[in-house]
Amino acid sequence: MVTVGCCNGEETFVQRKRNGDMKNILLATALATTVGCATAIMRPYVGEQQSWPTTEGSIVNVKYDLPIFNSLPPVPYDVLGELRVESLFYAQPEEHHMTALIEKAKEAGAHALVLVDGQLFFGPNYGPRSATTPALSATARPVTQVNRFLPESFRPGVSVVAIRWVHGAPPGLPAKYAHLAPTYKPTAQPVPAKPAVEPKPSKPASKPSATPPAAPKTNFSPSKPATPPTTSSPGKKPAKPDEAR
Repeated sequence: MVTVGCCNGEETFVQRKRNGDMKNILLATALATTVGCATAIMRPYVGEQQSWPTTEGSIVNVKYDLPIFNSLPPVPYDVLGELRVESLFYAQPEEHHMTALIEKAKEAGAHALVLVDGQLFFGPNYGPRSATTPALSATARPVTQVNRFLPESFRPGVSVVAIRWVHGAPPGLPAKYAHLAPTYKPTAQPVPAKPAVEPKPSKPASKPSATPPAAPKTNFSPSKPATPPTTSSPGKKPAKPDEAR
């Protein structure tokens, strides 16, 4: 009887230990699930679209269903809103939240995501957006494709912004994003016409000279008028040759 009681007591102790281990496992699983569970939300941008800043040589993560820019895009875009996570354990999104954020952005019709410093990006007023398509610089480089984020991508204060291209996607993106928007092609800027050269005023015609024109030169000298014949006095005879001497 003592042995049986001892065995029953041992079985009870083992069972309690197993139950305690199971509770710890369930508690750890529940805690991990709670920590990892975060709901993606979007705070829509309200107001007139501005001439949002752009930059050349953008770095873009092409690992996901939407391109994620680690720096400002090189072409014009509209801001749709700011993406955030609703969680008790996360103040701002982190890398493992990007899949959920992208799905939320796709529902809003976004073409890409941009990681920006929220205070610096939304602080200034960039002015109204231009209606014309600005031309890309002749030295503009295509975007640089990467499959990872920069070390400072998720530092405190970083905001995830959903954007939509205005005139088209920047050149250099992979073909898998071609269905989102056509490649950006700026309209050719008209070349200003050269001003017409005004004709120089012509010189006024010279006034006619009052001097009569000179007589034309010839090889003939003007003939002398004929000498009229001399007439002798009446009643006087002409002198003889001898008398004349």
